[in-house]
Amino acid sequence: MRFLSDGPVRLGRVAVAVGLVLALAGALLPSAAAYLVGVLAGCVGLGLLLWTRRGALVTLGVPAAAAALAIGLPWSLAPRTDGLEGVWSAEALDGAVVAGRALVSPANAALDLRSGASVRLGSVTGGERYLAADSLVIVSPGRLDLATLAGTVRWTWRPTAPTTITPLASDGTVVALRACPRAGGDCRLLGIGTAGRQLWDIADPSDRAAAPSFAGTLPLVAALAPRGTGVVVLDPASGRYVLAPGERAVALPDGRVSVLAESAGECTTLTYAAVDSPETGSAPAPCPASTPAPAAPPRATTQSWRLNPFAPARTVHVIEHGGRRLVSARPLTALVADGHALVVREGDRVIRYETSG
Repeated sequence: MRFLSDGPVRLGRVAVAVGLVLALAGALLPSAAAYLVGVLAGCVGLGLLLWTRRGALVTLGVPAAAAALAIGLPWSLAPRTDGLEGVWSAEALDGAVVAGRALVSPANAALDLRSGASVRLGSVTGGERYLAADSLVIVSPGRLDLATLAGTVRWTWRPTAPTTITPLASDGTVVALRACPRAGGDCRLLGIGTAGRQLWDIADPSDRAAAPSFAGTLPLVAALAPRGTGVVVLDPASGRYVLAPGERAVALPDGRVSVLAESAGECTTLTYAAVDSPETGSAPAPCPASTPAPAAPPRATTQSWRLNPFAPARTVHVIEHGGRRLVSARPLTALVADGHALVVREGDRVIRYETSG
C-alpha cells in the first residue's frame, strides 16, 4: 500500500522536474511548443503531488490555475490587432498609390485598393497616371489610355499628328482633353470615349485649366480660365460648357469643382458635379487659396514584448489609426487610410482592413 501511495508522488516529482526543464528551455530558446509542454507537464506533476494530500477540488484546481496563469498571462500581454478585420488580400505590386485609390506599378499594372481587383496594361509603360471614377487614365507621349480597374474596359487613343495632350476632366468613360499641336497652332478641346473614339471637338475657349486635378483625381467637369472674366465649366461627355461667374476654381477630393467669388470678405461658391446643376453656398470668410492636400497615411512603429522575463524580445509592427490598431509580425506600410478602412502592404501582400465592432 505504501508503494501505491508513493507512486503518484514520485511520478509527480519527475513530472514537475521535467516540466520545469522544458518550460525553462522553451522560454530561453524561445520555443512556444517546449514552453507549453513543460507547463502542462509541471501542472500534471503538481496535481499528482496533491492527489494523496488534498481533496479533489485542490488537486484539480491548483494545477489548472497554474497552467492558465503560466500560459495565458504572457499571451494576454502581447500586442494584438484591435477594431480591424481583414476583407481581402492580394499580391503586392512595386509602385505608387494614385489618387488614394489604386496601387500602380511602373509597368502600369494596377490594383484597386477598394475592391482588390487588378488590371495590367501591357502595351504602355510609364506616363502620367490619373484616376477618373473607377478608371485609370494614362497620358504618355503620343497616346492616351483608359482602363477600368476591374479590367472590363480598355482603350487607346492616338492623335494623327504630334500633339501635347493634357487631360482636363472625366466621368470615368469619356475623357475631356486639351490637344495642342507641337508644330504650333491653336489648341483644341476633344472628348475621347468608348473604344478610343473622338466624340466631339471644339475650339479652346480658354488660356489654361482653372482647376487642375486633385491629388491625381480628374474632376467630373473641366474648369477653364477664359480669355475674359468668369470660369468656363465644361461637360466631358458632350463638350457643352457654361460660363460661371467667379474668379477662380478649385477641384475637390470627390471630383466636383467649386467656382469661387469673393466680395466684402464673404466667399460665394458654385459647386459642379455636372454643368447644369451647381450647388450654391457662401461663407463669411475669404475664399480658400486651394483645397487642402489629403492627409498622409499613418506610419508604422515597432513594439517589443516577451513570452516571459527570460525570453528574448519579440518585435511586432504596429499601425495606429482612428483609435484602432493593426499588429503584424511582418513589416507594415500604410497605403490608404480613411474613417472606415486601412489598406496596407504587409510583407509581400496588400491587405484591406475595415473597422469591426
